[in-house]
Amino acid sequence: LGPGERLLETSLGKQLGISRVPVREALRTLEAEGIIIKSSGRGYEVWSPTKDDVDEIVDLRFVLEVKAYNVLVGAISASDQRRLNGLLDEIKISFDEKDFRRTLKYDREFHESLIRMSGLPRVHKFWLQIISQLEVLLVRGSSIDLPFDSTRFVNSHKQILDNLVKGDLATAIS
Repeated sequence: LGPGERLLETSLGKQLGISRVPVREALRTLEAEGIIIKSSGRGYEVWSPTKDDVDEIVDLRFVLEVKAYNVLVGAISASDQRRLNGLLDEIKISFDEKDFRRTLKYDREFHESLIRMSGLPRVHKFWLQIISQLEVLLVRGSSIDLPFDSTRFVNSHKQILDNLVKGDLATAIS
Protein backbone atom coordinates (compact mmCIF):
# COMPACT_ATOMS: atom_id res chain seq x y z
CA LEU A 1 0.00 0.00 0.00
CA GLY A 2 1.27 3.42 -0.90
CA PRO A 3 1.89 6.36 1.43
CA GLY A 4 -1.30 8.30 2.16
CA GLU A 5 -3.57 5.52 0.92
CA ARG A 6 -6.86 5.35 2.87
CA LEU A 7 -7.75 2.20 4.78
CA LEU A 8 -11.34 1.47 5.69
CA GLU A 9 -12.30 -1.45 7.93
CA THR A 10 -15.25 -2.53 5.80
CA SER A 11 -13.32 -2.41 2.52
CA LEU A 12 -10.35 -4.27 3.97
CA GLY A 13 -12.61 -6.90 5.54
CA LYS A 14 -14.33 -7.53 2.21
CA GLN A 15 -11.00 -7.64 0.36
CA LEU A 16 -9.55 -10.13 2.82
CA GLY A 17 -12.75 -12.11 3.32
CA ILE A 18 -12.79 -11.58 7.08
CA SER A 19 -14.96 -9.72 9.55
CA ARG A 20 -14.28 -6.16 10.69
CA VAL A 21 -13.15 -7.25 14.17
CA PRO A 22 -9.75 -8.73 13.17
CA VAL A 23 -9.27 -5.90 10.67
CA ARG A 24 -9.93 -3.35 13.44
CA GLU A 25 -7.44 -5.11 15.75
CA ALA A 26 -4.79 -5.20 13.01
CA LEU A 27 -5.31 -1.53 12.21
CA ARG A 28 -4.92 -0.60 15.87
CA THR A 29 -1.69 -2.59 16.05
CA LEU A 30 -0.34 -0.92 12.92
CA GLU A 31 -1.32 2.48 14.33
CA ALA A 32 0.50 1.71 17.59
CA GLU A 33 3.58 0.78 15.54
CA GLY A 34 3.37 4.06 13.65
CA ILE A 35 2.85 2.35 10.28
CA ILE A 36 -0.60 3.87 9.71
CA ILE A 37 -2.25 6.95 11.16
CA LYS A 38 -5.84 7.74 12.07
CA SER A 39 -7.09 10.06 9.34
CA SER A 40 -8.94 13.23 10.20
CA GLY A 41 -12.13 11.75 8.77
CA ARG A 42 -13.13 8.14 9.16
CA GLY A 43 -10.61 5.36 8.82
CA TYR A 44 -6.86 5.25 8.62
CA GLU A 45 -4.23 6.08 6.08
CA VAL A 46 -0.80 4.67 5.33
CA TRP A 47 1.97 6.69 6.96
CA SER A 48 3.71 9.13 4.61
CA PRO A 49 7.14 9.68 6.16
CA THR A 50 9.07 12.89 5.64
CA LYS A 51 12.86 13.22 5.47
CA ASP A 52 12.73 14.44 9.09
CA ASP A 53 10.85 11.25 10.05
CA VAL A 54 13.53 9.12 8.39
CA ASP A 55 16.35 11.02 10.12
CA GLU A 56 14.61 10.72 13.49
CA ILE A 57 14.02 6.98 13.07
CA VAL A 58 17.64 6.31 12.15
CA ASP A 59 18.86 8.44 15.07
CA LEU A 60 16.52 6.73 17.56
CA ARG A 61 17.58 3.28 16.39
CA PHE A 62 21.21 4.23 16.96
CA VAL A 63 20.50 5.63 20.45
CA LEU A 64 18.55 2.53 21.50
CA GLU A 65 21.18 0.14 20.17
CA VAL A 66 24.01 2.04 21.87
CA LYS A 67 22.05 1.85 25.16
CA ALA A 68 21.85 -1.94 24.78
CA TYR A 69 25.48 -2.24 23.66
CA ASN A 70 26.59 -0.41 26.83
CA VAL A 71 25.17 -3.33 28.82
CA LEU A 72 26.55 -5.98 26.46
CA VAL A 73 30.10 -4.74 26.02
CA GLY A 74 32.42 -7.53 27.15
CA ALA A 75 29.50 -9.74 28.23
CA ILE A 76 28.59 -11.80 25.15
CA SER A 77 29.01 -15.54 25.69
CA ALA A 78 30.83 -17.77 23.24
CA SER A 79 27.59 -19.60 22.39
CA ASP A 80 25.78 -16.32 21.70
CA GLN A 81 28.72 -15.19 19.58
CA ARG A 82 28.52 -18.41 17.50
CA ARG A 83 24.75 -17.97 17.03
CA LEU A 84 25.17 -14.36 15.96
CA ASN A 85 27.96 -15.32 13.55
CA GLY A 86 25.57 -17.90 12.08
CA LEU A 87 23.08 -15.10 11.44
CA LEU A 88 25.83 -13.14 9.71
CA ASP A 89 26.42 -16.14 7.43
CA GLU A 90 22.70 -16.13 6.58
CA ILE A 91 22.78 -12.39 5.92
CA LYS A 92 25.67 -12.84 3.47
CA ILE A 93 23.95 -15.70 1.62
CA SER A 94 20.62 -13.90 1.30
CA PHE A 95 22.34 -10.63 0.34
CA ASP A 96 24.37 -12.38 -2.40
CA GLU A 97 21.17 -14.03 -3.66
CA LYS A 98 19.60 -10.53 -3.78
CA ASP A 99 16.83 -11.73 -1.49
CA PHE A 100 16.20 -8.39 0.19
CA ARG A 101 13.37 -9.54 2.45
CA ARG A 102 15.38 -12.49 3.77
CA THR A 103 18.40 -10.23 4.31
CA LEU A 104 16.16 -7.83 6.22
CA LYS A 105 14.81 -10.72 8.31
CA TYR A 106 18.27 -11.94 9.35
CA ASP A 107 19.54 -8.39 9.88
CA ARG A 108 16.60 -7.71 12.19
CA GLU A 109 17.21 -10.99 14.02
CA PHE A 110 20.89 -10.11 14.52
CA HIS A 111 20.18 -6.67 15.98
CA GLU A 112 17.16 -7.81 17.96
CA SER A 113 19.23 -10.61 19.51
CA LEU A 114 21.71 -8.03 20.77
CA ILE A 115 18.89 -5.86 22.11
CA ARG A 116 17.27 -8.81 23.90
CA MET A 117 20.58 -9.97 25.33
CA SER A 118 20.95 -6.58 27.01
CA GLY A 119 17.97 -7.41 29.22
CA LEU A 120 16.46 -3.94 28.81
CA PRO A 121 12.73 -4.55 28.16
CA ARG A 122 11.78 -0.91 27.44
CA VAL A 123 14.69 -0.47 25.04
CA HIS A 124 13.52 -3.64 23.30
CA LYS A 125 9.91 -2.43 23.14
CA PHE A 126 10.85 0.97 21.70
CA TRP A 127 13.37 -0.63 19.33
CA LEU A 128 10.64 -2.92 17.93
CA GLN A 129 8.47 0.10 17.11
CA ILE A 130 11.35 1.97 15.50
CA ILE A 131 12.54 -1.05 13.51
CA SER A 132 9.02 -1.67 12.16
CA GLN A 133 8.95 1.87 10.83
CA LEU A 134 12.47 1.55 9.43
CA GLU A 135 11.56 -1.71 7.69
CA VAL A 136 8.61 -0.02 6.01
CA LEU A 137 11.03 2.56 4.64
CA LEU A 138 13.51 -0.11 3.53
CA VAL A 139 10.88 -2.30 1.86
CA ARG A 140 9.48 0.70 0.00
CA GLY A 141 12.99 1.38 -1.32
CA SER A 142 13.84 -2.26 -2.04
CA SER A 143 13.99 -1.72 -5.79
CA ILE A 144 17.05 0.48 -5.28
CA ASP A 145 20.42 -1.24 -5.54
CA LEU A 146 22.36 -1.11 -2.31
CA PRO A 147 25.55 0.96 -2.64
CA PHE A 148 27.83 -1.73 -1.25
CA ASP A 149 28.41 -5.48 -1.42
CA SER A 150 27.57 -8.29 0.97
CA THR A 151 31.09 -8.49 2.37
CA ARG A 152 31.06 -4.84 3.42
CA PHE A 153 27.55 -5.19 4.85
CA VAL A 154 28.40 -8.31 6.88
CA ASN A 155 31.76 -6.91 7.98
CA SER A 156 30.03 -3.85 9.44
CA HIS A 157 27.91 -6.21 11.56
CA LYS A 158 30.92 -8.39 12.42
CA GLN A 159 32.73 -5.26 13.62
CA ILE A 160 29.87 -4.55 16.03
CA LEU A 161 29.88 -8.09 17.39
CA ASP A 162 33.65 -8.55 17.60
CA ASN A 163 34.18 -5.22 19.32
CA LEU A 164 31.37 -5.83 21.81
CA VAL A 165 32.98 -9.17 22.65
CA LYS A 166 36.39 -7.46 23.05
CA GLY A 167 34.89 -4.77 25.27
CA ASP A 168 35.52 -1.92 22.82
CA LEU A 169 32.24 0.03 22.73
CA ALA A 170 33.67 3.06 20.91
CA THR A 171 34.76 0.97 17.91
CA ALA A 172 31.59 -1.15 18.01
CA ILE A 173 29.40 1.90 17.47
CA SER A 174 31.66 3.74 15.02
